[in-house]
Amino acid sequence: MKVICKDNTAKRLDPKEVNNISIDNTVFPVTKGKEYIVMGLTTYKDSNCIYYLIDEFNHPFWLPYPLFEISHNQLSPNWFVKFFDKQGFGDLYYLSGFYEMCKDENYHDALIEREQYALDIYFKRKCEVQEWYDSNG
Repeated sequence: MKVICKDNTAKRLDPKEVNNISIDNTVFPVTKGKEYIVMGLTTYKDSNCIYYLIDEFNHPFWLPYPLFEISHNQLSPNWFVKFFDKQGFGDLYYLSGFYEMCKDENYHDALIEREQYALDIYFKRKCEVQEWYDSNG
């Protein structure tokens, strides 16, 4: 899946939907008009918003979907899905993306903390996805 950034500020986001950011002054680390590969999707237990996992400046970020327009809606191969118990520990409800994202219990947090092993896996998987898009138009 690929998306194009429409906006990089939170001013137009619905605070009822995206309730974990400051609507007044948040500026997101993305470039308007730029196309990004989506490496994961998530929803949090306390939010009605879907978040895309993309990267800018070699740093992955979870960003609210209303900032983007889908430019290519086909998911790449090797896409996995995981649901979490809404009553259980943690903030996640739904997670999808590459293997490690959905199969390794610690990977999501390691990626957020930008642990080197998690970043290495992320960029390896991103290269695989980019190769798939390049060969499938």
